[in-house]
Amino acid sequence: MGNWQILKQAIIKAVAGKHIYEIIQTDWGQRFKVRSQWYSINGKLIKVITVWQQDEGADIIKFITLYPDKLQEN
Repeated sequence: MGNWQILKQAIIKAVAGKHIYEIIQTDWGQRFKVRSQWYSINGKLIKVITVWQQDEGADIIKFITLYPDKLQEN
């Protein structure tokens, strides 16, 4: 399994069951922000915000990006 696949599985597992804390309407559809955390391969706790988007008329929600959650730093 490649590093991107490990990261993908970690993101999906981390956001499962989490609450959306912000919804933003864009010209393309709705964006959702979710706070999550998990332990990295080296054992460090990672706290991030993930951004997801559901395009207008689409059934699929796609991953856009993630970035450090500065409000929840260790």
